[in-house]
Amino acid sequence: MNLARAFPCARAEAFRSRVDRRAANGPAATTLFLAEETGEGWWEVEGSLDLCFAPGLGVLSSCCLQDGVTPVAALCRVARDGQGTLTGVIRNWPVHIDQGSDRRWALLLGPLPVHLTHQGDGLAPC
Repeated sequence: MNLARAFPCARAEAFRSRVDRRAANGPAATTLFLAEETGEGWWEVEGSLDLCFAPGLGVLSSCCLQDGVTPVAALCRVARDGQGTLTGVIRNWPVHIDQGSDRRWALLLGPLPVHLTHQGDGLAPC
């Protein structure tokens, strides 16, 4: 596979290099640390969503359900590698399901961005 043609953008360079190493050495597990998402890191989370899903993020049906809704903070996590770099995000959103006069609440999980350089790495216990 010609990776230069498959991934022509400059920001995918790290991904291409990671894929080349995997082809030579096989996948390697990465230790990731989960922490609560804080309001201070919102820009990192939004950047991760843009990097992983842009430009099509706004057309995902899950994103339409999230418009004007705040995620459940107690259930939102960020994953960081050993250097403290944001590698993934887990968010849960409250949604209600109306069926006539019956309203039920549920949680919507996602979207789940994983940084391009860590996709397919797997998780190793801390």
